[in-house]
Amino acid sequence: MLILAKHCVPWQGKVLIDDVFSHGTKEDGPYPLLSEAIRTGLLHPNCRHTLTTYFPGITKIPTVPDNKESIETYEAEQHQRYIERQLRKWKRFEAGSVDAENANKASDKVKECEDRLKQHLDKNRQLRRDYNREKADVRSIKEINYSKDVKQFERYKEIIGDDSPKTLEDFQKLKYNNTKGFNLMDDYYKSRTKGNISAFSTFSDYKKVIYELNSKVVGIITKDGIKVSGYSKHMIDRILGASNDPKTGLPRSGTSINGVLDALYNPIEISEIRARKLDGVAEMSKKYIGELSTVSINPVTGNLIQCNPSDSDKVRRLKEKNGKGN
Repeated sequence: MLILAKHCVPWQGKVLIDDVFSHGTKEDGPYPLLSEAIRTGLLHPNCRHTLTTYFPGITKIPTVPDNKESIETYEAEQHQRYIERQLRKWKRFEAGSVDAENANKASDKVKECEDRLKQHLDKNRQLRRDYNREKADVRSIKEINYSKDVKQFERYKEIIGDDSPKTLEDFQKLKYNNTKGFNLMDDYYKSRTKGNISAFSTFSDYKKVIYELNSKVVGIITKDGIKVSGYSKHMIDRILGASNDPKTGLPRSGTSINGVLDALYNPIEISEIRARKLDGVAEMSKKYIGELSTVSINPVTGNLIQCNPSDSDKVRRLKEKNGKGN
C-alpha cells in the first residue's frame, strides 16, 4: 500500500498537465497543472509518488487506496522514524561516553527506545522493522566525509595553490575546527571558479583586501554622515578585479582601498538614493564618485555594495561642472 502524506491525497490518481518538466499549458486539456499540485505539497521531500505519461484511452489509472487508512499509516511510520532517530542518538551517546554514569544513562535510554519501538510496531502491524535504521554511526565527521573531503581538497588545492592547506589532515582540521577560516577560503574558491576575480589574485591578496576593509574602511563616516558597517563579498571581488567578467566576458579592472576611502571621504559627486538589484536581491543604493573609485553603499544599513574604477571622462566633466577643473 502506498503511504500518503496529507498534502498528497488530493492529487493521487489524477491526470495533470506537466508544465514543470515539459512545456504543458492549460490549453492542453481540462486538467490541473502539475505546478499547482507541487505548490500545495505533491512531490514533497521523501514523497513516494511518481509521475508517468498518460495516454487517453490507453493508460489505465490505478485504483486509489483508502485515503484515511493511508494517512494513518503514514503518520505511524513517521513516529517510527522519530523513535529510530532517538535510538541512534542514544547509541552514539553510549558509544562515546567516557564517564560510567553517562554511559549507563545512555544504555537505559537505548533500552527504553527499543521497548517503545517494539510496542509501536506491535500496535501497527503494517509497518516493517529495518534494523539498519537503528544502527548508530559512531565514526567521526572526518571519517564519514573522508572520500568527499579528498576530492574537495584536490579541487581547492588546484585553484588556491600554495596558499591552500598542505595536507588533507590540515584541510580537515580547518574545515571542521575553524569554520570562519574555512568559509573565507571557500569564498575565495567560489569567486575564482565563477570568474568573479582574476586568477592573478591569490588567496593572500583576497585576505589582504578583507583585512584592509576591516581595519581601514569599516567604521568610518562618509562625507554625508553615513557610518560604514560592513561590506558584501561582491565588494571584495570588485576591488580585486577580473580578467574575464562572467557577465560581460570582458576584463574588469579592480580598484584600491585608498581609492575607496577617497571616494567616501572626498566624493566629487554623491548620487541620489535609488533602488537597485544585485544578484536578484533588491536594496537601496547611493553612489560616491571619487577621483579614482566609484563606490556604492546601502544608506540604510551602511553596507558597502560594490565599487569600480571611476570613469576618467566622467570625473573630468563633474569637476568642470563643479568648478574644480584645472
